[in-house]
Amino acid sequence: MSDKTKEQIIEKIKQEIPFIDVKPFSHNIISLELRLLEEKFGEEEVYNLINSTDLKYKGWGHIVLETDILNGKYDIDPETKEDTKKLIKEVAFDAMNDSDSDSDGE
Repeated sequence: MSDKTKEQIIEKIKQEIPFIDVKPFSHNIISLELRLLEEKFGEEEVYNLINSTDLKYKGWGHIVLETDILNGKYDIDPETKEDTKKLIKEVAFDAMNDSDSDSDGE
């Protein structure tokens, strides 16, 4: 496991955010660093980072919503939980595309 501090991991992720869909490996770097952050410091750190940055609009927003659902923030019927998670991913993807369109001035 890496000997990076939490601050170093978060800084690396924040440095890569502006390059999502610009540099070819930014998504990969961010995903690896998020995994490292979770392994070393817990799921809540990942949740907080995604929720406090543009990552929630750039393809990682479904993680925040899924975490909220699993933690009972929303009252969801257990029989439809999997369908709800699929819908969340679709909504997060749509939001990411809307965010891209807004940044293009469309």
